[in-house]
Amino acid sequence: MAIPFAGLTDKLKQFLADQSWRCDADGPSTCQLIGFRGCRINTPAQGLSLRPGDPSLVTDHYDDVMLLFGNIAGGSPYLGYVPMTANPGLYWTRKGRCPSVQPGQYKYMRGPHSGHNALRQADAPVCVIRDLNRNGRMDPKDLFDYPVYTGINIHAGGLSENIGRWSGGCQVIPGGWDGAHWLQLYHRVYGTARQQKIFHYTLVDFAFFVQWDNARQAGVHSRHILYGSFGPAVHDLRVKLGVYGDLVDGEWGPKTDRAVRKWQRAQGQVLPSGIVRMP
Repeated sequence: MAIPFAGLTDKLKQFLADQSWRCDADGPSTCQLIGFRGCRINTPAQGLSLRPGDPSLVTDHYDDVMLLFGNIAGGSPYLGYVPMTANPGLYWTRKGRCPSVQPGQYKYMRGPHSGHNALRQADAPVCVIRDLNRNGRMDPKDLFDYPVYTGINIHAGGLSENIGRWSGGCQVIPGGWDGAHWLQLYHRVYGTARQQKIFHYTLVDFAFFVQWDNARQAGVHSRHILYGSFGPAVHDLRVKLGVYGDLVDGEWGPKTDRAVRKWQRAQGQVLPSGIVRMP
């Protein structure tokens, strides 16, 4: 099933709201970033569809999609997309302990990467899983981690279709620093939204978004909270799990995440998702 681009911006905003995530796309001169792991674009007319295979498996190809949407200075909306990888390349995966960003919402800001203007991980942790056994997939032997200041950035990659060394956990756009894909993102981040200080980058498996959309079309309110969610629902969950001292505004941070995954393991989940469905 394909999800068309017509009406997609409003759908994305509702998706963020239902997961209690922040949306940067309200108002003029704004940019919101959403990464869909396991997503492909057949043609612009056909819209988005699921990529065959396991989206969490390292393929060494740029076979995910990043959406960019918001409003230009005059207030008119825009929606764009670029290919990307949400998984590290095989070179670093084979080195061991390579981080792979997990579903959630994270804070980014403008900054340098390898001498170029890029998006850098802000002063906030990112939830990753470290591939301890170097098999290129998530399994119970791997390690959940929450690195801060480690530079899990968003930047341009190489000209080859293979990722190789270009990503050791970063979210990478193919085609080089002068390529059309990176320049589209650069124009929005450094041009359209130049006054915006923080960019809330949301990463999810595209299958999760499709399930949410199917439920919505069937008249079912499908709502979840996970890393980066904030507000009363997260606060109540933290109290239930006995978690205190996480980030402000009831935001789901590392302490909440560890507690949720521990609870999910106790409930029999061999691979805890870190996702809690709300009534």
